[in-house]
Amino acid sequence: MNPANDANGFLLLSSGARPRYLEDIFRALALPRGGVIRFRYNQNLVSDAAKRCLLNAIGRPAFMCYLDISVPGAPATFVPVRRAVVTSAVKEGTSHIIYMQAQEFVRPAAKSVLEKQCTDALPTWGQRDDSGRYPIGGFWVNELRGSVDRALLAAANDMEAFEATISNLLTHDDFKKPENRFFFHLKGVRKVGRTNKPAEKYIDLTSGAVRLGAFERYQVEVYHYFPDEGHDVQRPTHWLGVRSAGRGVTIDGSTLEKADSEYDIKTFHITGARLSIGVHDAIELFRTTDPKNDAGSTADIRLPVYAGPSILVLAAQILLFGLVLALPVVISALPKDVAWSFSDIASWRNFFVYLAAVAASSVAILGLKRPF
Repeated sequence: MNPANDANGFLLLSSGARPRYLEDIFRALALPRGGVIRFRYNQNLVSDAAKRCLLNAIGRPAFMCYLDISVPGAPATFVPVRRAVVTSAVKEGTSHIIYMQAQEFVRPAAKSVLEKQCTDALPTWGQRDDSGRYPIGGFWVNELRGSVDRALLAAANDMEAFEATISNLLTHDDFKKPENRFFFHLKGVRKVGRTNKPAEKYIDLTSGAVRLGAFERYQVEVYHYFPDEGHDVQRPTHWLGVRSAGRGVTIDGSTLEKADSEYDIKTFHITGARLSIGVHDAIELFRTTDPKNDAGSTADIRLPVYAGPSILVLAAQILLFGLVLALPVVISALPKDVAWSFSDIASWRNFFVYLAAVAASSVAILGLKRPF
C-alpha cells in the first residue's frame, strides 16, 4: 500500500441544493494543481470530530465530493471528485471556512474506502414527517481516519481520470441540464520563447498563484469536455473565455474560444504586462452561451498572477533611489546667494535641480508603497 497522506483528513460534501454549491464541484474540477479553492459550511453540518480536527487542519488532506440529495427520500450518495491539501481553516460566526489547494483527481473506486473512514454519519434522508417533508440528517464535513492508497488517485493532468469523474457525475439528476454538462480543466500556463515555441513544462503555482515575467509571453491551455451524445443531440453552444482582472497581465488575441466539439484543448495567449503587481491581479476563466455578453459572465475560476519585475526595471529603480540619496549632496553644493532671474542660467539650474529632487522623491516613495 502506498498512502497519499498518513494524517487524518476530511470528507467535504457539496450538493446541488443551490447553484453555488454545484459551482464548487465545477471549480474543483477546473483548477490546476495547486489552485486555491474554499468550501463554506454552517457549523451544524460539521461533525464534532471534524470540528476538533479543524483546529489543526493545515497540511491535512481533504476529499471534495459531490453529494446527490436531488430526490427527497431517495438514498443519498456521493461522488469523489478531487483531493486537496488544507492551507487554512477558520470559524467566522456560525460558519466554518476551509481553504485548500487542489491536488489529484480521485478515482471512483475510492468511494467505498472514504465511506469506511468516516467517523460520523453521512447525510441521509429520514422518514417523511406529518407535513410531507423529508428531514435530512448526518454531516457534510466528516473526519477521515486512515490513509488513501495512491492507486486510487490520478494526477491532476490525467484527463482520462477527469473524464471518468464527469461520466460518473452525469448519471445524477443535478447534471441533466445542458448547462451543467459542460466542464473544463485549466491544464496550466507555459512560457512562450522567442521562436514562439512553448516550454515543455507548465509553470508551478506558488501559494496558488502563477508568476510571470514582465513583458514575457505565455499561453494558457484549457481542456474542455462535453460528453459525446451523438451528432444529432440538440444542446446550447458553449464558449470558453479568459479575461484579465487587474493590470498585471494583458490578453493577446482572442478572449473567447468556441467549444464546438465534445472535447478539445483551447489556447489563450497572455503577456506579463506590468513590472510587478499585487494579489488582486488574476486571470479569470469562464463558460458562457452568450459570447456577446461575456463581460457579464461570472468567473468559474480565478488564477492569481504575479508579474516581474525584470532585471532592467530593477536596475532603473536602483538608479532612481541612488539619485534620491545623492540629491542632498548636489543641492548643498549649489550656490545659495543666487538671485532669481529669468535670464540667469544659474537660477534655472537651481530650479531644475530642486524640481528633480521633488519628482524623484515622489516616484521613489510611490515605488516603496507600490512597486513598479
